[in-house]
Amino acid sequence: MSVLQPIEPVLGGVVDPDDLVGRRDELRRLERAVAHGGAYLVGDRRMGKTSVLRKARRELEASGHVVLYVSAETDTLRKFEDAVAEAIRAHPVLGPSWRTWRRSFEGEVTLGFLGQSLRLQGAASRGADPERDVFVLCARAAERAGAPSFVLIVDEVAQLAFHLAAQEPGAGAEFLRTLRRLRQAERPRTAIVLAGSVGLHHAVAEKDPLNDLPRIEIGPLPPAEADELAQRLLLAVFGDPHPEVASRIARAVAGIPYYIHSLVGTLDQRGADVASADVDGLVDQSLDENTWDTDHYYDRIAKYYPGEEALVVAVLDELSHREAATRDELAATLRNQFFEDPPGVAAVGEVLNRMRLDNYLTYADGDYRLETALLGRIWTRLRRRRG
Repeated sequence: MSVLQPIEPVLGGVVDPDDLVGRRDELRRLERAVAHGGAYLVGDRRMGKTSVLRKARRELEASGHVVLYVSAETDTLRKFEDAVAEAIRAHPVLGPSWRTWRRSFEGEVTLGFLGQSLRLQGAASRGADPERDVFVLCARAAERAGAPSFVLIVDEVAQLAFHLAAQEPGAGAEFLRTLRRLRQAERPRTAIVLAGSVGLHHAVAEKDPLNDLPRIEIGPLPPAEADELAQRLLLAVFGDPHPEVASRIARAVAGIPYYIHSLVGTLDQRGADVASADVDGLVDQSLDENTWDTDHYYDRIAKYYPGEEALVVAVLDELSHREAATRDELAATLRNQFFEDPPGVAAVGEVLNRMRLDNYLTYADGDYRLETALLGRIWTRLRRRRG
């Protein structure tokens, strides 16, 4: 057995790629998917999707790929456009190309969405007819540099789709189709990696823009890897891996990396006696004080389920008090709660499917369950506090 190496807790941020525990299978699948055009990473918040993407970026760059990583987790489309421009200008391969592209224009050159693509905007120099699609230009620059491919990584793509849809109905789906055409072109070779937690299916009703991308699920760490992460964090903070405490921490938060980091960091800040630490008490306190922003599970319902809020809340209430239920069982229970206007079985099934896509529920063998035991704990305490 290899000797454990300590890892310092990261509170509220992205871990260093060298400190990523586990995820080897997901990274191998992602590497294979890039060779065939890309992938779509999905998973709830706090699972570590961004950390996986950062690790993948490093490994892809080490293999010679030109990788452009941008996050759409911004509150305006303009900020995303500016972030792409800055990422290109700072890139060792794409930055010099940006300066070359500018020579075909007069005056200021910016990035902006126009039609179906992100384009260079500015007045072309006299006699010039420059290519304006910025991702096509990036792919050509990567090809000239001898890279195996240009890899575009867009984190939190659902947020981008919402911004585009707000600007023009259907624009999010059209942009995703543009990316599909780019990755399906024979030359220059391009791969697209998209990542998101919730909301894409609300902004993009059609499935076809993503139907050729394999989905890679980023969920909780398996028990052995969750224990390893907790032990390595405890080793860094307290000089001992405390295996029994590490296991309690990992189980209390269902193996979700963000919360494991946070719990160990909290023990460090409080100078707690690790051996007798009240892990469950710390979890409950964090939930009751919304330290981890777990209230978002409730707050986002109005955004994604307008007019169906009461139905979604009722489903979560029911499943937080029972291990599992079928669609028909839930429909029968809800019929008694909504006696004036009870939802039909088909309507309940449709909502359940969207809740599964939004990482509230899992589905197997005819049964729906909350995605994790921690979510049941979150929901129960949240409802007790907020009603």
